[in-house]
Amino acid sequence: TIVNSLIQYDDPAAWTEQEQLLKQMTVENVNTAVKQYLSHPVNTYTGVLLPK
Repeated sequence: TIVNSLIQYDDPAAWTEQEQLLKQMTVENVNTAVKQYLSHPVNTYTGVLLPK
């Protein structure tokens, strides 16, 4: 897969962690994560790129 081919270019432990997070993601989890992400002032500018 694309992910497997990218592992050699990145930290395998980081990829494993990302994959675990993706497996846990549901619609509610994603919405909560986005809200938390946008709640940080440093990241609010990305809100312009997201549909309201």
